[in-house]
Amino acid sequence: MQLEIRRNDIHRAVYYWGLILLCVSLPVSNYFMSVALFILSLNWIFEGDFSRKWMIFTKRKSLLAILSVYLLHVIGLLYSADFQYAIHDLKIKLPLLALPLIVATSEKLSVRRLKIILQFFIASVFVASLIVTVSYIIKDQSLLTDRRSISLFISHIRFSLLIDMSVFICLYFSLYPTFNSSAKEKVVYLILSVWFTVFLFILQSFTGIWIFIMILPVVLIHWSVIKRNAWLMLSICSALLVGFIFILVLLYSAISKFYPPPEVIPEELEKYTANG
Repeated sequence: MQLEIRRNDIHRAVYYWGLILLCVSLPVSNYFMSVALFILSLNWIFEGDFSRKWMIFTKRKSLLAILSVYLLHVIGLLYSADFQYAIHDLKIKLPLLALPLIVATSEKLSVRRLKIILQFFIASVFVASLIVTVSYIIKDQSLLTDRRSISLFISHIRFSLLIDMSVFICLYFSLYPTFNSSAKEKVVYLILSVWFTVFLFILQSFTGIWIFIMILPVVLIHWSVIKRNAWLMLSICSALLVGFIFILVLLYSAISKFYPPPEVIPEELEKYTANG
């Protein structure tokens, strides 16, 4: 009995630290991300208890929905023009199959442990953003053909999505009571969310910026509804409306510059139509 308890504790510890390694690796290392996923997969297999895991698998509709995303890629093999690349693509996307299954069927993490894992993730993204910013500042700007190429570790699109996640995790830590953040912690998280937002625009990833613009209003409105403060909700909605109008003006200005109207010279205009 004692041996069984100790064995379970080891599996829980490996699962916990494997998730930390995965979160730390996401913004900086594809190699260690693969190592973390390999460790989590082996731990899940050696942990056993597959009857319980199968029961969870069959009962959790959300898990089935997430795994169906990978199934769509498998179905895509039926009409793939490049079968060899399609198989390669399925191998790359294996985490979409393995990770949801491992997390959903493993023992639920405590709020404290989940907070620590997310803090490791935020810290890793923050360090990566600082390194990228310093590299961008000291780099010869004349050699920089595309601002998005400043992402040193992973593709700029993936990095921008991780920045988005960091922004909203920080906002969640500071605005919601789930993780019991202290007043000092809330200030730190708000400062980090501001920095991540600034860095997102430094990176100039169109995908990351638009996801940020779409999700931020939802988060703020949801938070104001929970607070049940009419003035707060009115202030947030007003600020979002002003921001939306500002974005429309910027878009109109950018489109106008990109597609300037043709210059009309009266003396060169035709005097008659095609039919005279």
